[in-house]
Amino acid sequence: MTTSIQTITPIVESLLTRTLGDLVENGNAIQQFGLFADNQVQASIAVVFAGPEHQRRVVEQVGALACSVGSDTIVMIADTYCSLHKGPVQPVAPSEDPNASEAIWVEIIQSTETAWKLIPYGRDDHGEIVFESTQSGADRGDQFDGWTVRELARTLNRCSRESSSLLGLKLARHQLEMSGATVGVSPAEMERLASTGT
Repeated sequence: MTTSIQTITPIVESLLTRTLGDLVENGNAIQQFGLFADNQVQASIAVVFAGPEHQRRVVEQVGALACSVGSDTIVMIADTYCSLHKGPVQPVAPSEDPNASEAIWVEIIQSTETAWKLIPYGRDDHGEIVFESTQSGADRGDQFDGWTVRELARTLNRCSRESSSLLGLKLARHQLEMSGATVGVSPAEMERLASTGT
């Protein structure tokens, strides 16, 4: 069995609600990744990116952890910049676009399909968070494009449940923790990997 986007959507919506609450209360949101297999949460990662190179390293490490536990789905919730231009794509990165908005970006990533939601936000005259119209889509042709999605989808394409290992899990977890991430692995997943003897 593989993870169904429809089945895990309530879990993702719950995580999103908590993220939006943190954003309103604290003024910022932590980047999160959830790893799933067979509709079950295997691991979760929370991290604050310290620049583009750190972000690339963490995304690679999330991919390594996903392979080590045999994930078939990765959920990403990120506080990001987005450019919502009509017409041709602008040749500038959203983080450098003077017309860009901040947004919470949610992406459910599988090797062959994705579903995404983008919630742009700004601040009013008192500094309070104000959410704008939510946008969403499904499948590769409608995807909110980002290198992280492409990288994680390629990683899932290479992974299999059979390639998972306790040693790989420990190494990937250690690397993420050394990068400042908090990593939680479900007890059921730890037990499954320990029972395989790998």
